Amino acid sequence: MNDRPTQTPKRIAITGGTGFVGGAVARLLGALGHGVVVLSRKTGLSDAERIARAIDGCDAVAHCAGINFERGAETFDAVHVRGTANVVRACGLAGIERLCHLSFLRARPGTGCAYHESKFAAEEIVRGSDLRWTIFKPGMIYGPGDRWVRHLARAFNAVPAFALVGIRDRRVRPALVDDAARAFAGALLDGQYAQKAVALLGPEEMTMRECFERVAAAAGARTWFFPLPAWWHRAFAACCEIASDDPLLSRAHARILAEGLSDPAGVTDEIAVTESAFTAGQIRRALPGPEEIELTDPTLT
Repeated sequence: MNDRPTQTPKRIAITGGTGFVGGAVARLLGALGHGVVVLSRKTGLSDAERIARAIDGCDAVAHCAGINFERGAETFDAVHVRGTANVVRACGLAGIERLCHLSFLRARPGTGCAYHESKFAAEEIVRGSDLRWTIFKPGMIYGPGDRWVRHLARAFNAVPAFALVGIRDRRVRPALVDDAARAFAGALLDGQYAQKAVALLGPEEMTMRECFERVAAAAGARTWFFPLPAWWHRAFAACCEIASDDPLLSRAHARILAEGLSDPAGVTDEIAVTESAFTAGQIRRALPGPEEIELTDPTLT
């Protein structure tokens, strides 16, 4: 996962390049002297020919576009499955051989969860292509621009108690987004992890309670954590999705947290352990500024 540039500058297209992980990949590649073509899912992943024109002349594609809750036409099937099929087809039309795809640690079929199943279906499209592909399967990624940590910090400073998902405390291995971006750069520029589905996990394994306690401490909050059944969180997440375009908790996230984020599922060829520990300093980089830590998010009212 080194971050040294290759000898010749390359041109890389990134779908979801304005998002959390895609944005980190774009910034790193730009800092290394490579050209970056940013495609947002809002500009459309429904037309392979249009995508092909946008990525023409690129050396590789990082497909990072994704959603964690459905809204209108932006369904898991439309974005994850059909969007990925269009990106793969566009690579063929543009003569691009290398694709690096962002999936999810626990993606697999037969779960009854559209998020997990659509992520796995997208993996299968990539695996079945003629491209030189790499699939990254992260669990929990955090860092600058992370909405999840920002939401938690606001919640911990607004309420004295916070409910953990499920009666049994699940485990997690948080990975810093900067480390994830370096893994992408290695695959895109140097062909690392070719033809492999790679689980991206942080170096520390901890309970979800300990993870949340570290976020609360970094945010300067004194919060009491207690467990509630997963069904309660699914109901709460449904309300959050109705109340906000940027919900504190989505139904997909409720399912994800109920399962835990330390063990890969589905097709996984290799496990890559990232470098950066889940420290207070790293967590603070993801926190909102002091003026933002207020009860202003409609999902919390």
